[in-house]
Amino acid sequence: MDEIQLSSEEERILAPILASMSRKANHTLTLPLLLERWQNFVYEVEAGYDDSIYEYTNDLTVRDLLQTVIDSSPLTLRDTLIGVLQVWDQRFDASTEISARSVLPDKGKAQAWWWFRVPIRPGPELENDLALPRKKQYSMKNLLCSIKKYIKHNKYLAYILFFMGLPFFCMAETLWFDVLKHTESEKGTEIYEFFAVACMFLFMAGSFIVIIIRKENPMVHRPSIKGTPAVIIGVIGSVFCGSVALYALYKAIFLLLAH
Repeated sequence: MDEIQLSSEEERILAPILASMSRKANHTLTLPLLLERWQNFVYEVEAGYDDSIYEYTNDLTVRDLLQTVIDSSPLTLRDTLIGVLQVWDQRFDASTEISARSVLPDKGKAQAWWWFRVPIRPGPELENDLALPRKKQYSMKNLLCSIKKYIKHNKYLAYILFFMGLPFFCMAETLWFDVLKHTESEKGTEIYEFFAVACMFLFMAGSFIVIIIRKENPMVHRPSIKGTPAVIIGVIGSVFCGSVALYALYKAIFLLLAH
């Protein structure tokens, strides 16, 4: 998508609007970023949307944000944005079909036309979600499916855990460094293990907290899961990892004070 050059006056007008959006999203949103996200979403719909109803509705909210920017922009910028979006809106319209009901649960207010469009080529998961009654679309089963997809899309976590876990296997015979010089090697190893476990799980808890703050998986490209499911995953993960880290830290401190 072509980059839009904003004048200083246009930047001044849009700054508070984008700042408000960024606060609600818990991460920085810019006009180029919103345009890029809508473009990437249209690409996915054209290729065959392979995510769940959660991801689909989250992606559609980008178009709502862009419409808010359009409605708040000066006339000249508004015409420019409409012209730029027209191409991608037409492509989205061509790759979707009309739906008798909105894909977003009724919030008691009028919804734009894109909420009444569903992909012509939905993936198995979205096709199944669209076939379900509205209440079941957002059921716990679907949430668990999204969590499963999140885990599958984040295989890098498994590699991190593997390499961070290597020291525990290597320490069976050799102590990497003596935590306390006056302690015996076996006791120092045990203390170190608890400290290492505490650090590892604190790191993991921090990663989950980032997910809570951003309300999405903070990957370079398109997040695999966003919105409420991401927050639920972040809360569960941070509570579990934080509890393990605190327990390991408690054991390490107890051993230090007891020896």
